Amino acid sequence: MNNDLALLVPVGLVAGYLVLGSLSKRPASPAEFAAAKAAAALPINLYQAAEFAVPEVSARELAVGGLREAGLVFVSRRRVVRALDRHRKPTDDPVQVALYALLVEDFHEGLTFEEIDRSDAFQAVLREHAPPLPARLPPTHGGRHRRMLRLAMVSAALFPGLTAWAIAVACGVGGRLSWAVAGFCTLGVWPLPFACVGLAITRFPKPRTDPDAVAPLVARCSAIVRAGCEPEAPRSAA
Repeated sequence: MNNDLALLVPVGLVAGYLVLGSLSKRPASPAEFAAAKAAAALPINLYQAAEFAVPEVSARELAVGGLREAGLVFVSRRRVVRALDRHRKPTDDPVQVALYALLVEDFHEGLTFEEIDRSDAFQAVLREHAPPLPARLPPTHGGRHRRMLRLAMVSAALFPGLTAWAIAVACGVGGRLSWAVAGFCTLGVWPLPFACVGLAITRFPKPRTDPDAVAPLVARCSAIVRAGCEPEAPRSAA
């Protein structure tokens, strides 16, 4: 590479950072709003709604709660869930059916909350009957901002090392030595990349505050969780 052209590399990183900041502020298009509105009108069950709008409420908690209300399980103070009757079955909720089948297999010992979460069978049922809602959504400016910020952080982390490399090349130092200088400035001078990343985060534009395309979906999911309604008919695909 030409010695003078090497200096364009750090300049390009700065320009890329500015472009990313500009793109992160782009609002959702009418097509994105229309797609998000259509997604909000599709069937949504309680597990999907909670995962999307109230992530602190897990699918396992909802399933255990439903079984407990039906008088099918006992939850101990040590967070062990036990089935109360081998021969009874829950409603037609497939997630509760799958969970109760697991509890019947361990009828005497029961399962802890952590064991339920680690169960491949339980997670497979969730993937089938409650696929995550974001899979059906278009990009939104909130998600776009987070994605652009991550790329900006990467460019900021690379800036010290590539700047040192460009200066070395411009001064006539080439080959492996120039890359050694870049590696030293990236890994050896450890506070420098972190400082650049911190500065990049501080200076990056804040998310837009105009209406988000997914607001109708968030509102609907929140209402479903608040009402504690029964799941709608499960779907095999988003």
